[in-house]
Amino acid sequence: MKQLGKLLGFVQDHPLVVTSIMAVLVAAHALLTGFAAIPNVWVALMDPARADPIASLCLGIAGSSSLVGGFAGVIIIFGLESSSARFRLFRAGGGKALQANWVSTMASAFTAVGLCLIAALLATAKELITVPWLIEMALGLLIHATVRMIWLMRRLMHLVKLEDAKSIDESNVKPIPPFGRKRTNG
Repeated sequence: MKQLGKLLGFVQDHPLVVTSIMAVLVAAHALLTGFAAIPNVWVALMDPARADPIASLCLGIAGSSSLVGGFAGVIIIFGLESSSARFRLFRAGGGKALQANWVSTMASAFTAVGLCLIAALLATAKELITVPWLIEMALGLLIHATVRMIWLMRRLMHLVKLEDAKSIDESNVKPIPPFGRKRTNG
């Protein structure tokens, strides 16, 4: 269990390593499929008769990736603009690992957009030999960016919760009961 914690910490702190491993796995998958060492699960994405739906699929993935990249940008700006001592400590303590995570969420998402746009152009031109691998890499990057963004968002939400609790304590305001709790006096 301790080893799993170390591995998770490494994965969280080194997004470029995760992206690099993903690229190697996609390349290995493409090579093994090309040499018929394993079955081609993407054979349907190489059919010229399906070029239009394949291009549409690529554009759909590109749209999803754009949304993730944009939302990641909003989360990053929120984390950068907050000026409380707790947020400053979070940013300073996070150091290069935090910066790498912030950059990775947007870079992975927007790289996925680029890969999908290239794949859509290739599909439209009926040059489908590399399209499945571009889609595979784009999906990996999209998932990577999404998971990392949600992890960062949860960390920031925790900081906001702590800041809110501190603010409530200092102001002596009676807190509103949380959602789902029944009120006893109307």
